[in-house]
Parts: sequence; C-alpha cells; structure tokens
Amino acid sequence: SYNPNDIVINNVTLYNYKRDFIDLQNVIVEMNIFCDLFNEGITCSVIVTDTDALIERMPIIGAERLQISFKVPARDASKTHVLNFAVVSIKHRQRTQARMDTYVINGASGEIVNNYHRAVYKTYHDLTPNAIVSAIYNQYLKTEYSNHPLKMTECAKDTMYYIGAGHTPFQAIEYVAKNTKSAKYRSSSYLFFETFDNWNYAPIDELFVADSVEDYYHGYTNLE
Repeated sequence: SYNPNDIVINNVTLYNYKRDFIDLQNVIVEMNIFCDLFNEGITCSVIVTDTDALIERMPIIGAERLQISFKVPARDASKTHVLNFAVVSIKHRQRTQARMDTYVINGASGEIVNNYHRAVYKTYHDLTPNAIVSAIYNQYLKTEYSNHPLKMTECAKDTMYYIGAGHTPFQAIEYVAKNTKSAKYRSSSYLFFETFDNWNYAPIDELFVADSVEDYYHGYTNLE
C-alpha cells in the first residue's frame, strides 16, 4: 500500500467498444490495484461516486476497458505506468444521496479474461519450457491492449513435451512450470505472474537474489 502523494494519477478512463470514453478521475473515491506473485494477472477495483449517470450514458455491456495511468515518484519519477483492464463487473451500487450513486468497477488484465474463454489443445514437442510458455501466451492470452511483454531472464535447460488436453492457458503454463528445470538454480520452482512492468516467467530463486525494489519494515505501531 502507499500513502497519499506516493502515487501521481495521470488519468483513469473508461472506454466502450466504440472507443468512446469517459474520464473518471474526478469521481473516484478509492482505487485499488492488486498484484500477486502467486495469482496470474493484475486486477483492480475503483469506487466511484456518480452524479451524472455515467453508466447510463455509456451502458456496460461487457466489452469495456478501464485504463489507469500513474507514476510512483519515489521509485522513478520519469516512468509512467499505463495499465489496461477489462471491466468484469460493477457491484455494490447504492443511492447514497439524491442523484448520487456509489458503485465499484472491477477490472482484470485481458489475459485473465482470455484464460476463462480459451482452451489449449495444441501439442508442443522438442521445445524448451520457455518457448512453450511464450507460444501459449502469444496465441491464447495476449490481447490488443496487453499491458506488458513477456519477460524471461533465465533460460530453462532441456526440452519437453506437452499435449494440450483442453486445459486453460494458465493451467497449461502451470503444468509446464512444474516440469521446468532451471539451468542455473538448484530449485526449479517457476512462477508465471504479472507486475506493473512485465509478464514474467522465472524461477523463484531468481527473485530471491534480485535487487529489492521497496523497503519493508516490520514492527508495532501506535506504541508510546
């Protein structure tokens, strides 16, 4: 989590299938972006206070895209993160005042949505695990608005054989990850996950030895 002013929000924009758009930045009460090593893909929730009937002006029919652009100056003031989310639901709509509605817009990376709608039946043989994961990502998961490229910094050794039997793309990649042997690290616990910068396929050992990106302090608060 971040404190106020730790993040500079450039824009929060809702697009429909016609690419018409509504700027939501001035009506947002709260915004959360969830990123997890052990859950594929990034999700978000945006709490909106609506006095202009925004979702009536742009009816939500299941083909909308939420774009969030922001900076984290403490980490890199020159870098702008642009994340695109498929709108997956609008929940908890309440009339809080006369002519004012509050509701939550939930979004997920397009790859998460594609994962639920696509199945892998293709056979991959005599390919490295990296090549199989890359092929599955590009053929079944990648979208027009994918946030990031796929990053692989450690080359797995050996080739393998995978027969698609109707698994979801994430299940197929999970199978490959469990059977991938690292050429560099003794432990071969591979992860497939999304960050603000990349989709990643990497052994967890590589993350342990990488440079830290944040300082974390554990202690008790509100003690005198």
